Amino acid sequence: MSIVLHATPYAFDAAGFYFTSHEDYEQKYDTHLPIEEYEIQFIDGPDEALNLFNAMKVSQANVGDFFEAWENLEDEPQTLALVCHLMTDHSYQDVSDAREKAKDVSVFEGTVKDYAYDFVESAYFTRETPSIFKTYFDYDGFARDLEANGDVETLSIRGTSYVVSGV
Repeated sequence: MSIVLHATPYAFDAAGFYFTSHEDYEQKYDTHLPIEEYEIQFIDGPDEALNLFNAMKVSQANVGDFFEAWENLEDEPQTLALVCHLMTDHSYQDVSDAREKAKDVSVFEGTVKDYAYDFVESAYFTRETPSIFKTYFDYDGFARDLEANGDVETLSIRGTSYVVSGV
């Protein structure tokens, strides 16, 4: 699906224009001179592209970077969501820095309770552990504490829940 953006001029008597690529933007920008300043607005495209647009705070200065980042990330929905999350909630300013950090982040598909159960089972309980210990462990409380302490965060990517740790 293509992305449609609009360049809205700050001059009241000038017309704006729609564009679908950085090259398209540059061509139309040149034809609209002497108007130089535009607000860039997201008009149409996938939700993930809108998330990236907002995370990057797209303006005239970085509209080309936006299209490049989208081209590089659109086929990697999990990485794209992590990059947007890191830029929006963890103050990463640059897509490449956020993408580099995303490599170090652990992602688990499921709820925080599923994550807590899997973590405890794999880290602390073995086949030899009596089942009575497993029965009395408070997975709900542990999951709640993980989230409350900021050890994990939740993301939804295309309708699937993920737990992120290591941010």
